[in-house]
Amino acid sequence: MSNKRARQTESDDDDDDDEEEEEEEEEKEEEERSKRKQQSKSQPKKKSKGKEQKKSKTKHPTAIYQKIAEDLKEWPNFIDMDDYQMEDIKSTNGSYISLISHGLKQDDSEEGKIDMIQAGISEALLFLFENWEMEDLDGFYSDVFYQLTQGDGKNKHQLLYEDNPFPGLTRLFEHEEDEVVLDAIRSITNIVVAGYRTVSGNKPHPYFNDMIKDGVVKDMYDLFNVSKDEAIKDQAAISIGIVYKAQEIDDTEMKTEIIDHLKSIVKETEKDEQILDNAKTALKSLSLNKANNEEIKKNDFAIPN
Repeated sequence: MSNKRARQTESDDDDDDDEEEEEEEEEKEEEERSKRKQQSKSQPKKKSKGKEQKKSKTKHPTAIYQKIAEDLKEWPNFIDMDDYQMEDIKSTNGSYISLISHGLKQDDSEEGKIDMIQAGISEALLFLFENWEMEDLDGFYSDVFYQLTQGDGKNKHQLLYEDNPFPGLTRLFEHEEDEVVLDAIRSITNIVVAGYRTVSGNKPHPYFNDMIKDGVVKDMYDLFNVSKDEAIKDQAAISIGIVYKAQEIDDTEMKTEIIDHLKSIVKETEKDEQILDNAKTALKSLSLNKANNEEIKKNDFAIPN
């Protein structure tokens, strides 16, 4: 009996020891958890890559673009100014153009471009194209406008069309630098292509009547004839072809020259893909008219898919 009690006592002592060891282990684990929490709080939080990228695309407030647009339109010419005043205005406007260009690099989305257009940037640039002397307009001005026309946003191009862009852009055809002229005709092409996409079937191009009446088509055809730059000739032919969607080019010489040039573009395999696609679109637009289509089909030509 005494041995049994002794064994029971030893068992109870062992249980007490086990409980004490478990309590000590739990206390150690609690201390470790507490240390880890403190370390976690003391370490700086890591920024996610996505958030960093988003932050880098911050754009200038619309109010800044509105102020720039107002300032750009302040001086239509430099009459009665001394050299110091002229250089000061040119320098300021150059800084503005750099700021706009930087804004486009930061945010080249359709929404970002629409913000600029609604702030008056495109209208201000067109004002300069119409009023400033050619030597005062370098390629930075024309390039910024061309960037605004890039992209497929219908709303954006409608806003650009409402700014009446063609008088200013066709005036740039007189510029001595081919890059400026190319920016101008490419801008017209982008606006014309966007307008083409708003109508279907045999409906004419929505800008056709205005571009004929205002002499824009004539200006593009004159540019096509006088320019020795192949890229400029390509863009002029494409714009004319698309504007004449489902309409006969009634000038026989113009019809032959424009259609032949468009056919030559699509036969080349080394042309830029966008140029090829636009040339095909121009030929398909023209082919919706019987007389144009007969000219296109000469020499067994078929418009490639």
